[in-house]
Amino acid sequence: MLSIRTQDRMALVPYNQPINIVYIEQSGKSEIYWNKVGLLGKYATKERALEVLEEIETACMGKIIIAKPILDNSAWYYKGRAIVLPQNNGDIEILPLVYQM
Repeated sequence: MLSIRTQDRMALVPYNQPINIVYIEQSGKSEIYWNKVGLLGKYATKERALEVLEEIETACMGKIIIAKPILDNSAWYYKGRAIVLPQNNGDIEILPLVYQM
């Protein structure tokens, strides 16, 4: 599973919960939270927090998860947006790709 390192570099958190920006009006600073409780980082401006969130999104988009049994079968191949997995009886199984976000 994909993980995100906190700004202080002391922890890795799984990317499986919502990530939110909290804007602190009094100071004009912003904080990014994972699952509304885990602080990922503090930023001087809302714009910088948005840039970091976009970097996380860019890094997480397009990650393809392929089950190990499929990888162990050397006969599989990629076509379009699916994995084609030939079966022993001559049939084929078409598996759509799953993206980890």
